[in-house]
Amino acid sequence: MPGATVTATNLTVDYGTAADPLRVLDDVTLTVTAGERIAITGPSGAGKTTLLALIGGLEPVRAGRVLVDEVDLAGLSGDDLARYRHLTVGFVFQHFGLLGTLTALENVELAMSFGGIDRRTRRLRATELLASVGIAARADHRPAALSGGEAQRVALARALANRPALLLADEPTGNLDHDTAARMLDLIDEVAADHGATLVTVTHDPAVAARADRVVRLRDGRVVAA
Repeated sequence: MPGATVTATNLTVDYGTAADPLRVLDDVTLTVTAGERIAITGPSGAGKTTLLALIGGLEPVRAGRVLVDEVDLAGLSGDDLARYRHLTVGFVFQHFGLLGTLTALENVELAMSFGGIDRRTRRLRATELLASVGIAARADHRPAALSGGEAQRVALARALANRPALLLADEPTGNLDHDTAARMLDLIDEVAADHGATLVTVTHDPAVAARADRVVRLRDGRVVAA
């Protein structure tokens, strides 16, 4: 599947109460072209993760608009929004999000179960994905038996399970040591390119941002000039 084009227009998000509102995003407009790799940077509280959550369908769009390949996320709800998250988007989080009761192989397989893929096909693709990220030998291990780098590789394989057009990474190397983080970034760049996916990464790390085709900076919920 080719990468997705993302168009966010006039996105505004307020938390808190009417009497004491907290504006997290303030009229944000952003376009990411198909196959582009962008990094979203900025200080803590700038709205980076909220923007990623809106693009990924993890939070509802209440003010403004997000189009992903002409699909209006504000118009999706329930099963349609879940289907978008499972089939269009791959997520790589700082804290991995693996289920501790499942093996590495089963964690990757689970991502495909929502799409109605038969068990044999799920098992074959999960095995191939773990091999592609260099962790086939740990397929039968549960997360507690994996190192941080190994767990992140499993998380990356899971993110790719449904051949997503859009790969979203939120501080993907935040829990890794320097050398492991560098290898993981190489791998994310490689698999995004191999799969033709659009890659959007949230990061505080200038070294991570430097790998992107373009850097988008947020401050106080607004896009600011570089």
